[in-house]
Amino acid sequence: RRRRAGQGGPGRAGAAAAQARSGTRASARGTCDTPASPPPPPADTMTSFFRGFKVDKIKPALKMSMQRIDLLKNKKTVGIKKSKRQVAELLRDGKVEKARIATEHIVREDFLLEAYDIIELLCEVVLERIRLLEAEKECPFDMREAVCTLIYCANRTEIKELTQVKEQLVKKFGKDFAARAMNNHNGCVNERIVHKLSAQPPNAFLVLNYMKELAAEYNIDWQPDETTAMTGSRFDTAMAPPSGMSVEAGVGSGLGAAAYRYTDGRILPPGQRPTNFDPQADQGGSRSGGGGSGPAGGAGSGPGGEDDDGDEFVIPTAYSVGDAGLANGRGGAGGRGGNGGGGGGGCCALYGFRLRFRCLP
Repeated sequence: RRRRAGQGGPGRAGAAAAQARSGTRASARGTCDTPASPPPPPADTMTSFFRGFKVDKIKPALKMSMQRIDLLKNKKTVGIKKSKRQVAELLRDGKVEKARIATEHIVREDFLLEAYDIIELLCEVVLERIRLLEAEKECPFDMREAVCTLIYCANRTEIKELTQVKEQLVKKFGKDFAARAMNNHNGCVNERIVHKLSAQPPNAFLVLNYMKELAAEYNIDWQPDETTAMTGSRFDTAMAPPSGMSVEAGVGSGLGAAAYRYTDGRILPPGQRPTNFDPQADQGGSRSGGGGSGPAGGAGSGPGGEDDDGDEFVIPTAYSVGDAGLANGRGGAGGRGGNGGGGGGGCCALYGFRLRFRCLP
């Protein structure tokens, strides 16, 4: 028994050790036989896969952009026709400054229509060569102007779909490329597009010729004044801003028509009067001197009237030319007259006009 027990103890312990060694070898074999799982992809790869350049997204955006351009061109054309009628009415009414502003608006709308036509062509060429853009890592040289121009126009026009086109192009060529296109770096944007979308007003020569052609189209007899014609002959400047000279005074009340001929309402220094102010002429009075009367123009007996140089006079308002009895009579002591032989001089208004007659010797 003791011998069996002695042999059994070590035997069981050895069996346990051998079983442990065999399990370790089996686990090692299983570990070697099972393939290792691949590591998860990095976050940048997943982002580029789901948010990268997609041909299926840029193609519909380009097509919708061209459809939007057609709608905008029709809308602009209808608005231009309405503005042309408005300018014609303003020229007919003599409101030249307001007509000039409306004409600049027409020129600006024509600029936009030209830009839309160019953008439509660029959308078509990018749509036809989209597979080339997809295959290249960098923008091809012959497509650089078209791509940069579409990015440049995305935030400067009313074409909403161009924003989606810009997003796809930025994902394809990077933010640095888009920043250079937005700033027109090295003139990469179409030169005509830059000019047509610029905020700078058109030159004076173009605006004046628009106004002339509008007047001729609507059969309006209008010719620019000397100042407008001189400014309109220049190519290096825009039309002068309106000064308000064509705006009528006292339009709301309809009063003060006679007073506005001499003043615009501002207060002058004490004792100063407008240079063209003449209260007696405005009231229709006369400063004629005394003198003889008679239809034949006899010799005058009274002193001559007050006058600037002693040899002019104006017929009073109360008389007409037929009643004045003009003749070759001589005036009195004050200078030569001729109003029926009366004294000379005088300054008044006849039917609202200042008439002066110089006496014959």
